[in-house]
Amino acid sequence: ELRDYTALIEEKWMETAEELAKTFNFQQILIDSSIDGILACDHDGKVIIFNKSMESMLGYSRQDAIGNLTLEKFFWGDEYEKFCVKLHSEEFGGTDRLFLFESTLQTASGTKIPVQLSASVLVEEDQAIGVVGFFRDLRDIRSLTQQFADQARLLQQDKMISLGRLA
Repeated sequence: ELRDYTALIEEKWMETAEELAKTFNFQQILIDSSIDGILACDHDGKVIIFNKSMESMLGYSRQDAIGNLTLEKFFWGDEYEKFCVKLHSEEFGGTDRLFLFESTLQTASGTKIPVQLSASVLVEEDQAIGVVGFFRDLRDIRSLTQQFADQARLLQQDKMISLGRLA
């Protein structure tokens, strides 16, 4: 009976280990497949999650970022201080939460990137254990907005030229 019971426990343990591995793998694929950049850091600000979108957005490799860089490193100028103040205020979604906050990040080469971010303080047993942020690159949106404004200005100029000819 003891051997049968031990075999059953080992079998169930293997099934549980396989399920856990599948769940972990699925979560990793989910994070890496996100269109938005996902960055998480521990209580000290050290990066612990840095997905592929963050790599392509900022130009840092995952190996360079995880465990080596802090969240503050990615913000332009004093944007990190603004981020922290807003994160802990009630203004953008409640205390310890930010929703659709615009900021500026800096790439590995020093280029500024306008982003829209949502972030949350990670809490476990009433203790803050880190921060997770979701970053959307606004460069393409800003470029399209500028093109639209330029086209609207050209259309207005055409109207004025036509009106001048008519007069």
